[in-house]
Amino acid sequence: MRDTASEANAYANDYREVNVLKSLADKHRIAILLIHHLRKQADDDPLNMISGTTGLTGAVDGIYVLKKDKRTGTAAKFIATGRDIEQRELTLEFDSDSHLWNLVSDDTEQPSSPAGAVLLAVKNYLQREEIFIGSATELQTALCTKTPPAVLAKTLTQNQQALAAQGIQYSNSRTGQRREITLLYDGNDSNDGKNDSAPVPNLPSQASLPSQRPP
Repeated sequence: MRDTASEANAYANDYREVNVLKSLADKHRIAILLIHHLRKQADDDPLNMISGTTGLTGAVDGIYVLKKDKRTGTAAKFIATGRDIEQRELTLEFDSDSHLWNLVSDDTEQPSSPAGAVLLAVKNYLQREEIFIGSATELQTALCTKTPPAVLAKTLTQNQQALAAQGIQYSNSRTGQRREITLLYDGNDSNDGKNDSAPVPNLPSQASLPSQRPP
C-alpha cells in the first residue's frame, strides 16, 4: 500500500517508492514495467496526464503513455521518452479481431514536429553547456534556431514533463524588466516543480547501469 500520510511532501513519497523498484532493477539488471493511471483531464503534453507528482516520472528510466482520443475509439497515440531514448510517438490502431495494436505511423520516419525539434535542440545544447540562464531571445541565439522566442518559451512551458524525463530542469521567472529562462541538465532526472509542495532533502539519484554484452 502506498504511503499517503504526508500530503505536504507527495513528491518525495512518490520518488522514494518508485526508486525502490529502480534500485532493485539495477541490482539484478532486469526491467520492471509499472502500469499506472492517467488523469482524466486532457493535456497538450501526454506526460502531464500521468496521475501523481513528477516524483513518479523523475525516478524512472523510461516513460510510455498510451493515449486514446476517444474511450470507445480504436485509434491511439503511444508516446515513449526517457533518459536513454529520444522522444518517440507512434500512431496505433486496435484490431478487435486479433486483439492486437497495429502500427499506423512512426514520427521517426516522418519530419520532426516543431516542438520535438525544439526539445532536441535544447537537449543537444545542454549536453554541451549543462546550463542556460537568459531570455527567450538569448536562447534562440544560443540554439541557432529560427523558431521565434515566444514560441520557444511556450514550447518549453508546455513540455516540462518531457524535459524532466530527459534530465533537464526548467524554470522561468521575471527579473527586472524581462522574463528569464533557466535550463539545467543533470544527465539523470529532474523535478520541474509542477506538483511540488515542499523541498525534497537528500533524494538519491540512481543512474542507469550500462548494458553488458556477452564476450
